[in-house]
Amino acid sequence: MGEYVGATLSIPLFNRLQTITSIRKAKNNYRIAQETYKQKQLELEKLSREAWQDWQGYLKQTVQMVEKVEADSIAYQLTKRQFEEGLSTAIDLRTTSAQLLNSKATLLQCQLMAMVKEQLVRYYRGEAIWTE
Repeated sequence: MGEYVGATLSIPLFNRLQTITSIRKAKNNYRIAQETYKQKQLELEKLSREAWQDWQGYLKQTVQMVEKVEADSIAYQLTKRQFEEGLSTAIDLRTTSAQLLNSKATLLQCQLMAMVKEQLVRYYRGEAIWTE
């Protein structure tokens, strides 16, 4: 009748080494994740400081540009008055007009950048940027 009976025996000789290796890999991955997390936190703090410093810089520059716009406006009014009385040329009037317009454009740019940096600082602090 030719019937066979078979049995297998499995002895895990090297399973312990695999477990130890897996534990070591998990510990190393955990340490790497911790270091990566710390690095990202430092980068975020750096970006936050830079945004705050940029914001303060743009606020100071805005104050300076307000004064420059006032000075250029006075210079334009003076040149315009001189032109009306024939004491100045059209080129001088156009030059002072261009300086005034450039000053106003730079002032607007500084004000907008200050607003953007302020919102960025608020974002880094975790505050709501858009309120509805």
